Amino acid sequence: LAPLVDAVLSHAQAQIAPLGQFGVYADVDLICRSIERFHRLMRAVTGFVELARLSHWSMVVAGLTSSISELIEPRLREVVPDVSRALRRREGHDRLDSDQLLIALNGCYVLAAVREARDSLALNALFDQAWNQLGQALEMHVQRNLEVFRQSPSDQTTAARLDAAIKMSELRFNTDYADVLRRARDSASKRAS
Repeated sequence: LAPLVDAVLSHAQAQIAPLGQFGVYADVDLICRSIERFHRLMRAVTGFVELARLSHWSMVVAGLTSSISELIEPRLREVVPDVSRALRRREGHDRLDSDQLLIALNGCYVLAAVREARDSLALNALFDQAWNQLGQALEMHVQRNLEVFRQSPSDQTTAARLDAAIKMSELRFNTDYADVLRRARDSASKRAS
């Protein structure tokens, strides 16, 4: 069984490389798949093999978990500030920053992937903080943007910002909540027609 465990741990180690991508055009789908794959591999090893406390394999698992968590940590710290920057109206000449919206949406996807894999990562406290703060920030920004949209449904910038906020809310909360927000948006749009 030892070669099989070594192979699984080697494949888990291969999931580290995609997490080194940063910036607007990082392949977030690949990052999320790597997090999910790492989680499944760690569950396979720790669920089916009893690892002694100071064994070679347990030290490898601890090292991999630490490495993956260190790469994900900066992303989790930036999710809420990125979402706030993307969804906040600018005074004066309001414009939509599509790069900032993409960064914020990507952060929400990574946070959702971490939520599913949190048992295999060393990020519980940071995840809980980011998850709760994201929920509060989204509720506030959705409400503000919905109010502005009700006052001016023809404002394409606000409409796009509201659509992005609804998508982020779907990732953070659930599809039912996002559907309620979509109905509220559609209702405001019909009232203006």
